[in-house]
Amino acid sequence: MTAVPAWLHLSPDTTAEGVVTQAVDKATGGLEDVATVARYVVEALTAAGLLAARLPEHLVGDGPCHDCGAVNIRWFADSPLWNRVMGGPDATDDPGGIVCIYCFVKRAHGAGFNPSAWRLSIPAEEDE
Repeated sequence: MTAVPAWLHLSPDTTAEGVVTQAVDKATGGLEDVATVARYVVEALTAAGLLAARLPEHLVGDGPCHDCGAVNIRWFADSPLWNRVMGGPDATDDPGGIVCIYCFVKRAHGAGFNPSAWRLSIPAEEDE
């Protein structure tokens, strides 16, 4: 990850919009040209980990994350975990929604799942 500039204030709840707002505020402190604003926005998004590398088309998910707006990679969680995290402890059907892996983990922690790490695996049909 790129070093975070001193002027950028990040927290676990920082959104892409919040990062852009900070960058524009920084850039417009007397420097209102578009190139400068763009440079600060790219620097801020890169430092915050919100500017993802372009994904190969077959890995792009069904839409942007509903929580943070980031490009979403194609991924899934087992149904019982997804239902509980996305729909609450009584959810038995898919509550829907599109979230990135990062936001899903944040939601999972909020739902009481606090593992020391998360496992990434290959779906069985692709494991051969």
